Amino acid sequence: MIALFGGTTESLVIAEKLKSRGHPFILFTATDFHVHSHIRQEAINHQAGPLNQEEMAQVFQKENIKMVIDATHPFAVQVSENLMHVCESLLISYYRFERQSISTRKSHHVRRFSNYDEGIQFLKNTEGNILLSTGSHSVSLFTKSLPTERLYVRVLPTPEILKKTIEAGVIKDHIMAMKGPFSQEMNVAMIKFWNISYLVSKDSGSQGGLEEKIKSVEETKTQLILIERPQMNYPKAYNNLDRLFKDIKDKMEALKHV
Repeated sequence: MIALFGGTTESLVIAEKLKSRGHPFILFTATDFHVHSHIRQEAINHQAGPLNQEEMAQVFQKENIKMVIDATHPFAVQVSENLMHVCESLLISYYRFERQSISTRKSHHVRRFSNYDEGIQFLKNTEGNILLSTGSHSVSLFTKSLPTERLYVRVLPTPEILKKTIEAGVIKDHIMAMKGPFSQEMNVAMIKFWNISYLVSKDSGSQGGLEEKIKSVEETKTQLILIERPQMNYPKAYNNLDRLFKDIKDKMEALKHV
């Protein structure tokens, strides 16, 4: 049995390929929100909600998991670290699939920072409105350090996330609850409507709408504050599906002879 951890766009593609190749798998996601209805139909089972290392180990042993495909978000560091640790301890094959970064894209309108703290320190010495498109988990980092009247936030439209965002101190009229990724035109419209000077984003790759964000700040002559991806030491990492599935096929063949 294969365990697929995801929720990203790439997870859907991987699920479809697993199904078409006759590989049974269980899908694990942090929430139900990003999971398309037919991806659940592809899986033997679907489990939503965070798991710690102990819970992962219990599920893997119960379901006789022989292989884990980690297709979680590039910034879901804790999940990936837990998966690598559990797979190593249980001698389970671990494969990391990650969307390609486009942070090497050169633009005079993009400023790159290795973490949130560096980006926030820079913003402290600036003026103008700030649009946060980094997700609800990081909102409190900004509200603790910057004037809330400068902050405008784009988050997913769920009651839990809206409650969390408001509790973090964001002004209600400064919240846009929508599911992305967003087009260049939509980004430009938001920047103009809220008179934004700085758009903050994680390096989520092309699937996360980063290219559209870069083009939108270039068009509006504003600045993108880009938070670089955490550096991870994956034992096996792929950004090419053909290579991933070739290795999966080879591993499945090897398991038949064990």
